[in-house]
Amino acid sequence: MSPLTCHAILPAESTVHRGQSLNVLLVMESRIAAAAPVRFWGNDGSGWRLLLEEEREFPAEEHVHLYFNLPADRFSAPFWGGAAPEELSLAVGETAPETADAGVLLFVED
Repeated sequence: MSPLTCHAILPAESTVHRGQSLNVLLVMESRIAAAAPVRFWGNDGSGWRLLLEEEREFPAEEHVHLYFNLPADRFSAPFWGGAAPEELSLAVGETAPETADAGVLLFVED
């Protein structure tokens, strides 16, 4: 079991424009003081893909606010194997969620 708990995923926008990156604020907590990877997962309906992984430092038993930037190419057709996503579920976790509707819904437009 991971020592990390994600309390909130707060994207800067609910609509992402292709060619632009997306800032995301996470509210997280760790049971222990440690450095740990934070993994963002995206699902366009065809399955979960790892969007970003960054290692961060966590103090023990404190809520921390962490800022991340999801690169623009994560919202492009080549990243998704040729099909440009129109919406994505965005989730954070050690592994990909088991259901397609987990996470926060983002819309992607040109």
